[in-house]
Amino acid sequence: MDRSIVTRDGEPVQSDDLPIQADTGSAAPVAGHGRGINPFRKLWEMGYRRLVPIVPPLAELSPHSSISRRPQSRGKAVGELGQHGWRGFNWHQHETCEADLIRWFTMEAGVGVRTGEGLIAIDIDSLAPELSEKARAAAVEILGPAPQRVGRAPKVLLLYRITEPMAYERVEFTGQEGKRERVEMLSEGRQAVLGGIHPHTLQPYSWPERLKPFDELTIVTPEKVKAYFARLAEILPEATVPSFNHPNSEKVLPLEDLIGTVDAVRKAVQAIPNDTRDREGYIWLGIAIKTALPHDPEAAFDIFWDWCAKWTAGTKDLNNAISDFGGFFPGRVLGASYLYKRAARYTGENMMPEDKFFEPITGELETGPAPTPKVQASDTFTLLGLDGLLHMPDPVYLVDRHLPEASLGFLYGDPGTGKSFIALDWALHIAFGLKAWHGDPILAPAGAHVVYIAGEGVAGLKLRVQAWMHRHNVVGADARFSLLRHSVDLMDKEQVLKLARTIRADAFGTVLVVVDTVSRSMPGAEENQQKEMTRFVDACDVIRTEFQCVVLGVHHAAKQGGRMRGSTVLSAAGDFVFKLERKPGKPVGRLLSEKQKDAPDGWSEPYRFDVVKLPDGKDSVVVSRCLTSDGNGAPVPVEQEERILESIDAAWRSKDPWGQNSRSRDRYAVTRLVKEFGVDADRAKELLQTWLDMGAIAIDTVDSHSKRKGYRRVQEVPEAFPSGSVFD
Repeated sequence: MDRSIVTRDGEPVQSDDLPIQADTGSAAPVAGHGRGINPFRKLWEMGYRRLVPIVPPLAELSPHSSISRRPQSRGKAVGELGQHGWRGFNWHQHETCEADLIRWFTMEAGVGVRTGEGLIAIDIDSLAPELSEKARAAAVEILGPAPQRVGRAPKVLLLYRITEPMAYERVEFTGQEGKRERVEMLSEGRQAVLGGIHPHTLQPYSWPERLKPFDELTIVTPEKVKAYFARLAEILPEATVPSFNHPNSEKVLPLEDLIGTVDAVRKAVQAIPNDTRDREGYIWLGIAIKTALPHDPEAAFDIFWDWCAKWTAGTKDLNNAISDFGGFFPGRVLGASYLYKRAARYTGENMMPEDKFFEPITGELETGPAPTPKVQASDTFTLLGLDGLLHMPDPVYLVDRHLPEASLGFLYGDPGTGKSFIALDWALHIAFGLKAWHGDPILAPAGAHVVYIAGEGVAGLKLRVQAWMHRHNVVGADARFSLLRHSVDLMDKEQVLKLARTIRADAFGTVLVVVDTVSRSMPGAEENQQKEMTRFVDACDVIRTEFQCVVLGVHHAAKQGGRMRGSTVLSAAGDFVFKLERKPGKPVGRLLSEKQKDAPDGWSEPYRFDVVKLPDGKDSVVVSRCLTSDGNGAPVPVEQEERILESIDAAWRSKDPWGQNSRSRDRYAVTRLVKEFGVDADRAKELLQTWLDMGAIAIDTVDSHSKRKGYRRVQEVPEAFPSGSVFD
């Protein structure tokens, strides 16, 4: 069997000598990709079992991935190709299997390997030829011969095996053009690129000293490595060895003070200014972040880099930040509590997270249960001064006036009123990236994703979405909408964790999760029991906190009393609560804002439920807002609506009803609305028509004797639509 393949220059080489190369992300293949040789498989067979995929230098990045915020890291960062482009993943916790080798090869990823577990790399990161050669020669002299990988000469990387684990080592020195350069040892927590395309040269990495199987690498001891770095400190110009240790190393903190949640750590670090010229402070903060989030290193670096990027004393280099962060080792001195305390100094706010029902969820998503942090009781409460209060940020809305950002809320109503149409309308406006929801601005970030958990009415959703798309003249490819076709038991911890893993893996940038309906998401639970509903709320809070998204529960109204069904825990816990009211057979309903925790409530808006015909003859319902609002475009307050309806009712009872047209003279309803309630004439006509469509008022004859016609208030409100209607 012929084991040779054709390389880029057309010359055959034996597969045993094959350079480990990958594609640039373009259509043209290079040696090792698309030619029958899988470099991941080759390295696996050579004993390198901790392989990882590297994002190609010219790859298109998913706009929802953390990598998109630092595109310079392409060609060096670990990532996978997803639906919307390349994205990062939790490679620190991933155990590579043989299926990965095929998957990454077909993605045309570069080839990397996690260092640690006996493997180290000496990375000589210098563009000064004489200094790079000094460092390389010293390595061969002190540590022994090693395979040498070259990407951008004279930089070079050497691979060794080591007898026991060793912490990160580095020496910095003055190199080419007076710039600070470095030599570092990559160990546990780091990765080295073995093959692919170099991001600067756009040429394949090469191995002048042929890569050997893992078992044939030169074995070194930690003592030899330390001796090597000591030699570098002597022979390289203006060499320094940075310290990564906190001076108070004898102060060991309990685990509960070290571990934090992504949300709490991000919030704390965002509050800490970066105006320091003190490198030790920079190092301490990086160590604290890394220690606080041991189960989510990607999020930890994102938080660290965001802090670096706002440095006021200069510009931080991304590659240096990546390298530095890799050298920070979690300890028992700096962690989450250090970050919370530093943040509190600037905000006056206690940054410690609450001890939640399911927290911390992040650690369990990929690696199994993580130690649950317990909040340490403090001797004093943190007081917020007036200055701090006035500088608190204003609430931000995903949909203005309706859906506050990162909130939990509910939409409820009688069965058949069409509340799922309202929820779906919110979801699709956001998923398609529309800029407004019936006149209210949508403030979702670009590429915002929506997850819709459909516990009821799944069969009809396809037609509803088709009708909505037809009405709004959009195509499905433009949407970031994901449907879960069955309910999730939010009373079951494992189901909640599975939901979180699903969102994290397949729905990047999720800003809204719709739970339709609440009752289907808590099977077997007693809705009237406070304890049960509290558990449901806590489960929703886990998703809300983990993804900083809106969680919207669609729920039923109670049979009596017109309130939300079940324990009052739901309405108390909701940041917002909406009620939808609509009579059977009527094309218009009213959405009532019962609660907005941080904004005015008690207002309502009318919505039309229009039947939309599709080209194939099928039809479904799409909602749109009616124009009943005051002259400033604000919704008519519920209290004003009630006063107007009371006036209509009083006039009817006095046998002098408001009239339909101007021939009614002083009884003309539009004139009464303008004079008595200050409503614009055009708005008055729209309001009256809306109430007629809603069934709130009707036109009738006051008595058979006078035959006088006018508006009558309709007091009867049937419970729901007949069974089998399109709104079930």
